[in-house]
Formats: sequence, structure tokens, C-alpha cells
Amino acid sequence: MDDRSDDARLLAQAKARIRELEAENASLRESSDRYATLLNEAPLPILVHADYRIVFINPAAVQAFGGACADDFLGTDVLERIAPQTRELVRQRIRDNYIKKGHSRLANNRYRRLDGSLFEVEIMATMADWQGRPAAQVIFRDVTEERRIQEELRQSEEKYRLLAENAADVIWTINAQGELTYISPSIQKLRGLTSEEAMAETIPQTMTPASYAEVLRQSEAHARKGGRDDLHLELEQYRKDGSTVWVEMVIRPLFDASGHKAGFLGVSRDVTRRRAAQEALRQSEERFRAFFDNVEDMIYSQGLDGSLSMLNRASSVITGYPAADFEKDPQLWRRIIHPDDVRDADDFFRRYPGGVPYYEVTYRLQTRGGQTRWIESRMYGASDASGKFTGYHCIDRDVTERTALERSLVQARDRAEEASRAKNAFLATMSHEIRTPLNGIMGMLQLAEFTDLSAEQTDYVAGALTSCRSLMQVLNDILDISRIEAGALGLVDEEFPLATVFEPVMELVTHEARRKGLALSLDMAPDVPAMVRGDPGRLRQVLFNLVGNAVKYTETGSVRVAVARLPYCPLPGGVCLYVAIADTGIGIPEDRLGHVFEPFTQLEMALCRKYGGSGLGLSIVRRLLSLMRAPCAVESQVGQGTVFHLSIPLAPSLADLPGSCPVSLPETVQARILVAEDDPVNLFTTMRFLEKLGHAPRGAANGREALALLRSEPFDCVLMDIQMPGRNGLETTRDIRSSTSGEFDPAIPIVALTAHAMVGDREMFLEAGMDAYLSKPVDVEALAATLAEVLRRKANEGCDP
Repeated sequence: MDDRSDDARLLAQAKARIRELEAENASLRESSDRYATLLNEAPLPILVHADYRIVFINPAAVQAFGGACADDFLGTDVLERIAPQTRELVRQRIRDNYIKKGHSRLANNRYRRLDGSLFEVEIMATMADWQGRPAAQVIFRDVTEERRIQEELRQSEEKYRLLAENAADVIWTINAQGELTYISPSIQKLRGLTSEEAMAETIPQTMTPASYAEVLRQSEAHARKGGRDDLHLELEQYRKDGSTVWVEMVIRPLFDASGHKAGFLGVSRDVTRRRAAQEALRQSEERFRAFFDNVEDMIYSQGLDGSLSMLNRASSVITGYPAADFEKDPQLWRRIIHPDDVRDADDFFRRYPGGVPYYEVTYRLQTRGGQTRWIESRMYGASDASGKFTGYHCIDRDVTERTALERSLVQARDRAEEASRAKNAFLATMSHEIRTPLNGIMGMLQLAEFTDLSAEQTDYVAGALTSCRSLMQVLNDILDISRIEAGALGLVDEEFPLATVFEPVMELVTHEARRKGLALSLDMAPDVPAMVRGDPGRLRQVLFNLVGNAVKYTETGSVRVAVARLPYCPLPGGVCLYVAIADTGIGIPEDRLGHVFEPFTQLEMALCRKYGGSGLGLSIVRRLLSLMRAPCAVESQVGQGTVFHLSIPLAPSLADLPGSCPVSLPETVQARILVAEDDPVNLFTTMRFLEKLGHAPRGAANGREALALLRSEPFDCVLMDIQMPGRNGLETTRDIRSSTSGEFDPAIPIVALTAHAMVGDREMFLEAGMDAYLSKPVDVEALAATLAEVLRRKANEGCDP
């Protein structure tokens, strides 16, 4: 009984213990399930490893490692998830800190995903019991993005620190109490202070009183508006040496997390130069505006469509319209342009749609009051910053009065030119009409000299010839003045013997000097060259005027002409002749010496009546000497005489140049010469001259007869009159020069022998193909010299210079 009772009691105890154990197991299972659920649902990645083998990994960790499920990692070596570079270090840390010491510790590391990429983690590891064996429970957090942000923040802070410390502008901060908390080192350059010195200042100490008052005023206004926007200031601050600098400040308010004002961030910049430039620009603009508004010319801008803008005050004065009217109505300008000129304006914009750099135009416009004004416009191309053409800057000047004056001047000029043409035509006609009979008179007189005359008859003929030559000189002086007025008095360049200039001059005055009983002499120095180059006709004219005047104004005594060679000549290789013409005549008063070369000037009217003359000779001499670049000086004493000193530069003779062909003078052999002359008297005298000179002449009454004779007979030279009936001398010369038939020589020398002696006649005849020019009346010596020259040139045509 007792034994069964004990068994029953033991059994009951065992069952009770079993129930207790089952209850404990149920509680443990419930706790384990809750722990497992907690691990699996934890947002942080968790893994458990025992002996370095992963025995548990939650979904967050699977996702962090880039796996699909826990099976991708269970049973694998936990060190495989560690960056290769730190695996051994981590193994040592696990053994020393977790396994041996059994406590937890935060650590940083880098884990490796399944794809091999690494990421930064922050780890918290603790030792735990896992299914009856020790294990390490690891909770980690991906801090890659956090580390990146922290590094960027660090770099940003470093960058801004370097920027603040190296920026040209001064960067500074102020706390809520108005105290400087930071100022960059660039304050040294701005104000000459170190950062420490600047931090020790109070704000009022940094600037002038006027600037501080302005800062307070603007700060109060800024605060009334809320004080949250940037504040822009421009103020004058003190430098360390006491000077001032103008500073531009931008001040930004700073707020804490709760929105309360925490201070200010400021940037200061030196704007002293900018302010100076702005002031210079202001003054420049003020000057420009003063000029723009007060200049009398219209100034405006014109678009490519013709519209006007930026008109100055003168635009209203000239047009009568306010400047605003043109800007409001783009077509107003076109409407007030004269109808005949607006077509030109439209055509301009059509021809140059892209614009031109510069253009000038004159046009008419109708003012508001109905007046027509002439406008001279200068248009300068305008472009924008990209270089695209945008229109024109225009400066227009009212030239109405000038245009009227120009028209009146043009009309006056036309009338003067017409009068001059009429005068020249009259002079040409009179010259021709006088020279033709004068040529006959002089010719007959010169022929008479070849006959046997008594002494009395010789004097008569010589006196008549002198009178004829005086008349011819007056006529030539008048024509030369006409040439001077026309600017057509010029020089020729030809080679000539000096004897052909001086000897005829002396011969022309010999009769008058002999009549007065004067001693007339020509002294030629032995070193004076025989041949020179220049204008023998003009040189002869100068000498004849001066020597002729010396004889004219000398009653007793002598007239001497001395010729020498000066050591220096302005022409390379040339000859500079010194010519002195001295007389013992009436002399020239000292107060009149400066006027002797003026036209129509003589000593006094009584002398005009006594000595005669046109008063033009010395004026022409002065012009000729100027063309020759020959200085002239005069010395004179009243009652004792006058001396003219000339320095005449002449080119060297071609015969004197190295390698030149020697000049051969024509032999006194008979030359066959054709004389084309329609006036019977002039034809007779010219042919008789030629016969006396040893030549064989043939005569032709017009150009057609001359051409017929040239075809039938050989000639050495032609003396060609210009004004002939049927076919004149110019037409005949052109026929000869253009001949290619071989009937006659197209290169035969032709000498113009004419009464045409006006401005340009000589040049016209030479251009027509003539070789030389002689004006009527013809002097036998001049005829001989001219024939000798053209025949010499013909003989030497084959010489290479």
C-alpha cells in the first residue's frame, strides 16, 4: 500500500514536472519565435556567425549585400563579405574583442556585395548564444552616402575657407550683437590692416561719419521692410594710413534653425577705380550731352527701315518738328524729304539692305514752316555687340546758304569763264589777223636786207624791222599774260647751242644801241659749254626782255651782258649759268625795286610816254624764271644804272653724257623743203627766206596740194601752216603720220609755221605729230635755227642714247 502510494506520488510529481517543462518549452518557443520575427523584420541589416560561418541573416542584410535570399549567404565565410584589404585585420579584431572579451563594440569597415562592389558600413557586434554555441551577432548600417556627404561637406568647407582667405574681396561675419566674428585676410589689401587689427575695431571706427550715417539710415529702412533681403551699400572706409577707400558691400542676414536672426555675412569690394571711372564717364556724358544738344548740326540715329531716334535739339531747329514727333512717327522723316530726293533715299536702302560703313549724300527737306532746306548728310554705319549692322549714326548740316552761295559762285565762274573764252577768242583772232600781215611786212623787210641797199635805205629797213619786232613783242607779252592767267605757261626740254640764244638777242638790240651811241658787249667765259638742254625760246625771251629794257632805259654809256659758269648746279650733272645784265641807265628808286616784276608796272607814267612798252615784260620774266627755278636779284641806283643777276640751271647736253651719240650739226647743204601756206605774201617771203638760207623750197597752197607734192617728189622737211582752206595743217599732218602706203615718208620732219599763238596752241600742234613750232611773224634767224635743229635730229635718228 505504502509502496503504491509512493509510486503514485512520484508519478504525479513527474507529470507535474513534465507539464512545467512543456510550459517552459512553449514559453521558450514563443520567445524564440518573437526573437526570430524581430530579427527578420528589423530594418537594420543583421547577421549571426559562429566560427566565422554565417548561421543567420535577415532580409535587410540580404538586400544590403545584393542577394536574392538568405540561402545565398548561410554557411558562407563571413570574411568573404569583408573588403580583401582588411580581412585579416577584421579576423584579428573578432578574435580579440568579441570572442575573447565577449563585449560589443562599434567599428567601421567596408563590406563587399555579391557583385564585388564595396560599401562603407558602421558595425555594432555582440557575443550571443546561438543554439547552444557561442556566436557573434552583427548589426551594421550602410554609411556610404553619409560618408560621401561628410566628405563633400569637408571639401566644401575647405574650399570656402580657401576662397575666403584668398579672395580679392573681403569676406566677414557679424553676430547678432553686432560684433565681428570673422574677417578674411584680404582686408590687408583693402584697408592696410591685418585681420586681427580689423577684428579689434568697432563698426563706426571703420568708416567716415557721413558713410556711417548712411549705413544707419539704410539699415533702418531695410529693417522696416523685414530685413530678410540682401542689403547693398556703397561707403567710404578709412585705411590704416588715414586715407579713404570707396567700398561696395553686400550684406546678407543669417538665421538660425528657429528663424531668429543670427548675424550677417558680408562681402566688401574696392570700387574706388570704378567710381573714378563712373565719374569720368559722367563728365564725358555731360560734355557729350552739352555738345549733342548745342551743336548746330542735326545728330540722330537711323534704323535700316529709315526710322529716326535720339535726335538732338538742332533737329527741331532745322526741321521745325519736335524730336519726339520723329520717334512717334517713323514715316515723318520720309514725308518731309523733297519728292525728287526721297526716291534716291529709297534707292539707297534698296541697294544696301545690309548697310555700308560710310555714306555721304545731299538732299532737300521741307520744314514745318514750308521752307526748302538743303542738307548735307554724313552717315556712319552702326553695329551691335555681335557685329550685326543695325543702322547709321547721322550728322546732317544745313547747307542752304552755302548752296546758294556756291550756285552764285558757279554762275559767276561761268560768266567769268565765258568772258575769258570770249577774250581768248578775241585775242586769238586778233593775234592771227595781226601776225599774218605782220609776217608779210617783216618778211619783205628781211628780204630787202639781202638786196643791195644804200646806207640810208639800210637804216630805214632796220628801223622798220625794229618797230615790227617791238610790235611783235607787245603782242607776245599780251599772249603770255593770257597763258599765265590760264596756268598754261610751260617749258620745253630740248638741246640747243647757247649761241642761238645770246647772239640773236644781241643782234635784235644792236641797231637801237648803235642809234643811241651805247657800248653793247657780250662777255662769254671760256668754260661756258657750247651745248645745253632746256627751253631756248623762253630763255631767249627772258634775255630779250632784260637786255631790251637795259637798252631802252639807257641814254648814254653802256649795256654789258656777262655769262659765266657757277661751280654748283641743283640739276645733277647740269650747268648753272650766271648772267649779269648791267646798264648805265636811269636806275630804279629803292622803294620801287620790289614792284618792278609786277604786271603793268613802270617807273612812272611819264616814262611810259617817253619809253613806251606794255609794262608786262618783267612780270612774264619773273614767271619764266620761276618755272626755270632760276633766282634773280636786282641792284640799282637812280641815275647810275641797274644790274640784273640771274642764276639759270640747265641740263647737260646729251653729247656730254657718257655713252652718248656725238651731235652732228647739219652741213650747209641744200635741203628740199615743202612750204604749205595759203597766204601768197607769206608763201613768197618764206620761200625766199629758204632760198637765201641755201635750201630748195617748193610751195603748196593747201593741204591737198602738199600731199600731192609729197607723193610725187622727195622732201627733207615740211613747213606747215595751220589755217588753210580745204584741208588744214593739222589734218594734213595726221594724214602724213598715219600713212602706211609707202607713197611718202610718215616720219618726215614737220614744222608748224602759223599765226596761232594762243595758250595750248604749241602743245596741240606737237601732240598732232609736228616736230617743232614757229609762230608768225617769222624771223629768218629763228627759221634757220629751227630748221637746223629738226634736220640735225633727223640725221641722228639712228643713234642709240
